[in-house]
Amino acid sequence: MTREKFGKIAHDLLVKDFQTEDSQKPNLHEQTLEMQQDYHDNLLKAVNHGRGKLSCDDYGKCKKDKCLPFIGDFYIEVVTYVPRLFKNTTHQTFFARKSCPTPNYDQAVFKYNSKEEKIEEIWVLGDRKTCYYFIQNTKQIRPDMMQTYEYVKRYDDKSLYRLCKELNGEKEDTPELEKKSSIIH
Repeated sequence: MTREKFGKIAHDLLVKDFQTEDSQKPNLHEQTLEMQQDYHDNLLKAVNHGRGKLSCDDYGKCKKDKCLPFIGDFYIEVVTYVPRLFKNTTHQTFFARKSCPTPNYDQAVFKYNSKEEKIEEIWVLGDRKTCYYFIQNTKQIRPDMMQTYEYVKRYDDKSLYRLCKELNGEKEDTPELEKKSSIIH
């Protein structure tokens, strides 16, 4: 038995979506709740992999044969991307890592606090166009998007870079921090 390729499945779903009447389409609220649950489950898997409670084989996303668990605090980087051929899909990859990653578009970063056994959100950044829109249209930001706007603003003024360096115990001697804006220039 052969499995269908991802491209064929994505294409069939796109065609089906155009042919389906609105009354037969899944409820947007239900889809959102399911996506949030998947995101949360994947975040917990990455944390458990970083803690050594989920093996590389069970995690399935590890590029090494065997990983050693992190001792102390560590970070989870979530990278969102749209495959070139399948514009109607997005993918997210969840990585456990010892250092705080450099801020970038389409990225969320969480810190696992090992003492409190708690996951803390550090920042969430959208795609480049969205970040640019937020910086250019600050008065049009909806109240429910203000937290995201704050992250974008901190990315633009280099505050997230400084935070990253501080969390990694690095000095603030990077020429990149001298630029005025990350998004506009």
